[in-house]
Amino acid sequence: MSRILVTGATGFTGSYMVRYLRQLGHEVRILHRSESSWYLLEEVEGLEKFCGDIRDIFALSDATEGVDAVYHCAGLVSYKKEDKNRLHQINAAGTEAVVNACLDRNIPMLHLSSVAAIGKKYTRGEVITEQNKWESRKALSDYAVSKFRAEQEVWRGVAEGLQAVIVNPSIILGACDWEQSSGRLFRSVYKRYPFYTQGITGFVDVRDVVQMAHQLMEEKHFGERFLLSADNLTYQHLFETMAKYLQVPPPRWEAGPKLSGLAWRLNAILRMFGLGNKAITRTTARMANRQTRYDSSKVKSRLGMEFRSLEETIRDSCVCFQATQQDGCHHPLSFEHA
Repeated sequence: MSRILVTGATGFTGSYMVRYLRQLGHEVRILHRSESSWYLLEEVEGLEKFCGDIRDIFALSDATEGVDAVYHCAGLVSYKKEDKNRLHQINAAGTEAVVNACLDRNIPMLHLSSVAAIGKKYTRGEVITEQNKWESRKALSDYAVSKFRAEQEVWRGVAEGLQAVIVNPSIILGACDWEQSSGRLFRSVYKRYPFYTQGITGFVDVRDVVQMAHQLMEEKHFGERFLLSADNLTYQHLFETMAKYLQVPPPRWEAGPKLSGLAWRLNAILRMFGLGNKAITRTTARMANRQTRYDSSKVKSRLGMEFRSLEETIRDSCVCFQATQQDGCHHPLSFEHA
């Protein structure tokens, strides 16, 4: 078995990567910050822990010594204007440092990117794949730009001899910290949030992301990127399915672009007085009504694997959510199919 360094291990996707690797019998070393929360990994045993920042070349040098691969899952997801510099530092500069460390040690790297890094302006009827090229424009979020720059660092490393796989997941669903990531969607439905938007986008099970990403590394599909998205759903259908398994009424009212635009403007005023919701911004309001479709035929063909149905993903996640509501503990998804 291999010894694998996982960055971002205490985060949503990184924690599942750690669980899966340990389940397979691999030795797992994690690089974490001193202030990291261990909520998602509390009961996971046998981890080798290194405290340090991914931008610290000395910490990375120590952490990569003696490992067989680096799975780079660290990253910041934010659509707040005030986080622009942090996004660049963590996503772009952090990835640059990880790439350099892997080059120095001559070890392969998995890079967890995002469909945001594809940056393609969507044309009605078009389906986005790995072949789409980046199109720079004002409407792109700072998050998307930071993920694109991070990918560019990986491609630079590949040109210098790095063996790397890039995966671009769509919106990742699964049992997580329900105040973070896509967990906020489940919590909003559970709290009977009354609105849904007109948007369509891709979603994928966190278990599929880590299993497919690891398999791509095992089979050495280096120098390529793979889009990971199980299916494209409307937000209305997503929320209705969540509501069904959470046993609450589904959102009833459609919030179109005009209402969403009003919401973020009102929220911006409230935030000036220390009120409002930090998750509601101009960017998130626009994204919630965007209709974007993705195609993951490449990874399915290459690996001979299928994605879990999103119905299964949502059902399993809702079971975990309800268990957490009862005892306050983290209940992760099982990697076994029901």
